[in-house]
Amino acid sequence: MAVLVAYPRLTVFFLSGTLPAFLFDSNIWIFVTIRNSLPICMPILKNAKKALRQSVKHAKRNKLRTDEIDSLRRHFKVALKGSEIDKAKQLASQIVQKIDKAVGKKLVKLNTAARVKSRMAKALGVVKK
Repeated sequence: MAVLVAYPRLTVFFLSGTLPAFLFDSNIWIFVTIRNSLPICMPILKNAKKALRQSVKHAKRNKLRTDEIDSLRRHFKVALKGSEIDKAKQLASQIVQKIDKAVGKKLVKLNTAARVKSRMAKALGVVKK
């Protein structure tokens, strides 16, 4: 499925989620790669290539960890709204554990972790009453 975006003297087609194809006034198709509107710079040195591989691997791992924390926080909020206090307590302990580990790995700042834990404890206290 093609998505059409029209600009003056330039028409852009996005063909099935692939690279954008530009059609100028003439019938010439130009395929270009765009990555955040910046030229793509690849490392040349061996250690720079290794550093890039490591940073990609670490970024994926960090994303998984932060997404897991976010998912647990969403489940915690749902449990609080549903008045499932036991489930919320269990989730809170899991969240605290994950957040403390993330602070140790420097994925989450210390003050952010303290704020999240404080708000969770406060929400649990309000629901108990």
